[in-house]
Amino acid sequence: MRRGPGGPRLLDVNGTMQVEADLYDDGLLRTRLELLGQTLEKKESLGVAQMICFEDGVGKMTGESDPRGSGEAQESNGKAHGADSHRRPY
Repeated sequence: MRRGPGGPRLLDVNGTMQVEADLYDDGLLRTRLELLGQTLEKKESLGVAQMICFEDGVGKMTGESDPRGSGEAQESNGKAHGADSHRRPY
C-alpha cells in the first residue's frame, strides 16, 4: 500500500467516514472500523495532497507531491528568494 501523500486517505464528514477505495477494500480494516461503530462510505478519491517537511537545525525543506496529481515537489536549501527574502526561511 502506498504511503505519504500518495497513500489512501479517510475523512470524517458529519459522522460518516469517507474512505478511499484502497482502504475500504481491506475487509479486515473495514470490519474493525464498523465494529467500533463507524459508518463508512467508499470513495474512489478524496483529492490530492502536498506536504512540506522541515529539517530542524539543517535549514532544509523537502516537499512531496501526491503522484495522483499533476504537481511536483522541489527541494530548498532554506534560503528565501525574491520579495520575501527578508523573512526567515521557516
